[in-house]
Amino acid sequence: MEEVTLKNNQPGGNRGSRIAVWVLTFAFLAAGIIAGVCCRKEGATRNDARKFERVLHGKELFLQREFEELDAEFAEYAPVEVLHDRSPEYQELGTSEGISIFYYENEILRYWSDHAVPVTGRWRQRYGRPFVPMSNADYVSVTRNTKGGLLLGLIEIRTHFPFQNRFLENRYQQDFTLDPGVDIAILEENGTEPVFNAAGTYLFSLDFSEAEPVNRGMKAVSVIFLFLFVVFGFMGICMIIRRSAGATRWIWMSAATLLLVAGALSIMHFGFPRLITSTRLFQPELFAGRLFPSLGNLMVLTLLALFLATLCYLYGNLERIRHNFLREGTAVLLFAGATLVLLFIEHLITILVLDSNISFEAHNVTTFSLYTLVGLLIIIIWFILLGLMLDKAMMMLRDDMAKVVFLGILTVSLTMLLVTVLSVHHGNWLAWGAIMLLLGAHIYLRYRQPARPPFSRFIFLVLVISVFMVVRLQQNNGIKVERQREVELVKLSSEHDPVAEMLFSELSMAIRSDTILSMFLDRPHIDIDRIFERIQRNYFYGYWSKYDLQVTVCRPDDRVYLQPPDDVWLHCYSFFDEMILQNGIQVDNSDFYFLDNLNGRISYLAAIPFFGDIGEKRVFIELDSKIISEELGYPELLLDKSYSAFTSSKFSYAKYNSGELITRDGEYPYRRSSDYYTSGLETFEQITVNRYDHSIYNVNPQNTIIVGSPSVTLVDNLISFSYIFALNFMVLALFSLFASMRSFRLSFNWNFKNKIQYSMAGILFLTFLLICSGTILFVVRQYRVQHDDNLRNTMRSIYIELIHKVEFEEDLVNWSSEDYYNLDELLRKFSNVFYTDINLYDQAGNLLATSRAEIFDRQLLSRRMNRLVYEKLAWENVSEYIHSEHIGEMRYISAYIPLLNSNNKFLAYLNLPYFTQSGELTKDITNLVVAVINVYLILLIVILLLSVFLADRITQPLRMIQQRIAQVSLSEKNEKIRYDRSDEIRGLVEEYNYMVEELERSAQLLAQSERESAWREMAKQIAHEIKNPLTPMKLNVQHLLRTVEEKKQDPEMIRKISVTLIEQIDSLSSIAREFSDFAKMPRAKNEKINLVAKLRNLQQLFESSERATISLELGDHREVPVYGDKEQLLRIFINLVKNGLQSIPEGREGVITIRLEVTPGSTAIVTIRDNGKGIPEEIRDRLFQPNFTTKSGGMGMGLAISNNIVKSFGGRIWYDTVMEKGTTFYVELPLVKETLR
Repeated sequence: MEEVTLKNNQPGGNRGSRIAVWVLTFAFLAAGIIAGVCCRKEGATRNDARKFERVLHGKELFLQREFEELDAEFAEYAPVEVLHDRSPEYQELGTSEGISIFYYENEILRYWSDHAVPVTGRWRQRYGRPFVPMSNADYVSVTRNTKGGLLLGLIEIRTHFPFQNRFLENRYQQDFTLDPGVDIAILEENGTEPVFNAAGTYLFSLDFSEAEPVNRGMKAVSVIFLFLFVVFGFMGICMIIRRSAGATRWIWMSAATLLLVAGALSIMHFGFPRLITSTRLFQPELFAGRLFPSLGNLMVLTLLALFLATLCYLYGNLERIRHNFLREGTAVLLFAGATLVLLFIEHLITILVLDSNISFEAHNVTTFSLYTLVGLLIIIIWFILLGLMLDKAMMMLRDDMAKVVFLGILTVSLTMLLVTVLSVHHGNWLAWGAIMLLLGAHIYLRYRQPARPPFSRFIFLVLVISVFMVVRLQQNNGIKVERQREVELVKLSSEHDPVAEMLFSELSMAIRSDTILSMFLDRPHIDIDRIFERIQRNYFYGYWSKYDLQVTVCRPDDRVYLQPPDDVWLHCYSFFDEMILQNGIQVDNSDFYFLDNLNGRISYLAAIPFFGDIGEKRVFIELDSKIISEELGYPELLLDKSYSAFTSSKFSYAKYNSGELITRDGEYPYRRSSDYYTSGLETFEQITVNRYDHSIYNVNPQNTIIVGSPSVTLVDNLISFSYIFALNFMVLALFSLFASMRSFRLSFNWNFKNKIQYSMAGILFLTFLLICSGTILFVVRQYRVQHDDNLRNTMRSIYIELIHKVEFEEDLVNWSSEDYYNLDELLRKFSNVFYTDINLYDQAGNLLATSRAEIFDRQLLSRRMNRLVYEKLAWENVSEYIHSEHIGEMRYISAYIPLLNSNNKFLAYLNLPYFTQSGELTKDITNLVVAVINVYLILLIVILLLSVFLADRITQPLRMIQQRIAQVSLSEKNEKIRYDRSDEIRGLVEEYNYMVEELERSAQLLAQSERESAWREMAKQIAHEIKNPLTPMKLNVQHLLRTVEEKKQDPEMIRKISVTLIEQIDSLSSIAREFSDFAKMPRAKNEKINLVAKLRNLQQLFESSERATISLELGDHREVPVYGDKEQLLRIFINLVKNGLQSIPEGREGVITIRLEVTPGSTAIVTIRDNGKGIPEEIRDRLFQPNFTTKSGGMGMGLAISNNIVKSFGGRIWYDTVMEKGTTFYVELPLVKETLR
């Protein structure tokens, strides 16, 4: 007894792949835990201190050995020459290991390897101490006395600048690998770790109390490993679920869901593990909304939704719901859910842009960060969820396109309308249009080729998503920039100068402690001109040139005269005190007050008391910003990171007082009158002029402030689209590959068309990558060459102007003139004219004068030239030298040239350090590189889209041939292809047409051969079957003849013989009738047949049968088209139903079930199941062979004929049987390639 069953061919992955996934999963978990444990520093302070000592001792020993070698060479050669030969080596030593070498001869500095270390020109005793703290760093010293001199080696321990910014950061030298939070304590205290030099002398102690408790690098590694653990763990669970079935599958899915939800709640609600939630991703200053407290929480929720949706999509089996109403209702809910997801995506884009400090200006990639990428990935993942919902809804509707279109459009529209009416979301046509396009894209993707959609349709889907994202991002970016402009308007309306206020504290202290100024004030006759000159030239130069300075000195009883129209004398102290009382706001830690006088200018007032031998005096210093100042700006290097003034390069601004331009900044050329921009009637206005968007704030009738930013152009939108499209393409392609994975085996649709598209895309990408890289390298190189040429031209221009002032001088030490107090003042004047900083060094390399004294006053650099440059100019006598230098992390170009007088005598080394505009240079080069990338990216995407179109056109004839070949049939006439073009395809078409002709001839010969073979076989069968009844007939007739001859009359015997003869005659008649039917079978008339209608007719034919109940299961199908002869098809089904009826034994209530199914493989399966006796094992192998039998089971030629007919239709017939339980026959027929209903 054999039981025939259908096998489940669903792949579940081979054993090796499953093991590999789980091994990787637990390996990533172990690595994440180990990295998390290693990143914690508790208890590691002593080890860190000892490691610090070992590194320090190694550097000390290196210096000691180096000094021994130098001492030996000094005995034979001049020390400075020996050191000069090693200068390149020492320069690299300072950069890589923080070791600087100096040589003093007779306590005068003769050699220095690093001009960043601010040692003095004369030897100081403190340099010989083991630990040497300086103004910009702490050092450990190593000294050695040599013949006639002294070698000093300084090992940098930690920098500590007077202020910090992105260029200047307080941190330990890289070899010590200590956290910047570790402090240095001079005295040994409890809780600190002492540090000793190689000789055992105490240096200082390391205080770890403020150090960061984790190692950031290991922390990032741990987070990455834990994320990979989650991803691979999810893949492993998917493999298990894929292999399970029934209740086991639901148990695994429930367990996976609970694990995922528990993990997400642990992170979002309980903040565990702390290693993950302590990252900046989970900090509210980056992003925070009402629903999502951080970007990390939003990311966790998004990944949870993705994992759960993927589980439901792959293994939920919702499409197997049999009840039509439930299945269609679920599809409607999915369409409505997809609409709500799109509305959520709109809201998500809005809050990500407006409620975060993350830049989403895709056209300005220089502002992008890692968090920008995270935000965009979150948006794309929600689009993936939307796509899964739409796809599953269409699967629920069995890909019935008419129903998909009707229910999809209706549900989406009603959902949008309902949301708008309820005021949950402001409905708009863009969202409705986007969801319609996405729905259309999915219909387009699944049409005809649902299993493997072509590449062009995938591109179309990416295109729709990218356009929607760009439109929404740009709209919200516009709102955000407008809000930023409004914030800048408010900041500018306060008329503060944050840079000035940052400098006031030091200025107040310096002026108060100025003994020369005190001496000038402590005289009976006050020389106000000398006091003004002293204050201006020593304190208010450089950056302060943008202010008008006024100095007033008063005794307690002095009066001041106010010029017309006031024309009055007022008590001096009372006048200034009243000004401070009414309008003054004191600047922290200084004697200066901000005057809030709303005159369109920035005003400050300082009241500094001085007490001398002849009584009290007060110096009142007034600062008022100049009208349209064009002075050189303050370099970013000298600004603390807390500086929050108007520094954004994307904004320009202008201030107007009484309609006249007072000051402006930025790239936009504002007009001198505000009437062009505003009438002044509204407080806030928004206008667009000359491709700039402007926000206008009319503070009062006299004062107007305008802030502008570049408008987003069509080119900007194209650039944004290029980047968003590229990111969408990569993410969606990776997700598609993951979805098609079967145990790490990717299922590519590697047809000819896709080969062309993928090959063209790959070649284009590699070509553009090479060309783009080469172009960038060439352009950057040319730009730097051009920049160096411009720097040389600027240097020559300054050289000429400077020579005009000093060409007849023999020496520039203590230089002054009638117009300029000293060289510094002259250089500051030229600095403002040429918009660059200027330094002069003497013949020994010491600073002679500078336009930017703050660099040297704050000891960011020593007052000496770069050693390599000095040796190039002084030793090798080069005429000019351009060199790359750095201060902290800021690298800049510095140009040098000797300054000679009219007699060709050396005066000084002229130096142009380009650090004031180093940010602009970096920005220009970055913008240039980005512009090149943008152009090539746009071209790449355009050509990629063209390649998709061209590949589609190129392969169109091949697809036509493919369709014709698929339609080739032996049972009907095949059409030839008409192709008029003269190309390679023409030869293929001709071969196809020739094949069709040959096939038709072969079909005719085959049919004839099959008919002859069938008749021969039939003759054998007929002969065999006829012999069976003839033998008993002959015996009975002979017996009857003997009875007649013997004249025996036995009526009973005669009756028996007669009955026997009649039975055998009936048998011969049945054989003759079946053979006649077979012989008279007409030629098939194939046409399109609706299986639904035929099966209903079949049910009607047998519904009056008393032997069994006939049930029909058609599902929700109304039309299932197949191709064949309708009469022959009906005969097949009638024969199968009759066989079923005949197989039901007496006394059993018969049930015959007829069922129709449509498979994803574009075939229809008709199932006819009975509850009869089943098919005996001995005849199963011959069931479809022609067999004329007289058994009551009714198995004759019917099944053989049915089998031949089904095969002629391009289908197949098989069965499944269990003895005494019943038999099921399956008839599979190919569908006509058109939409099902």
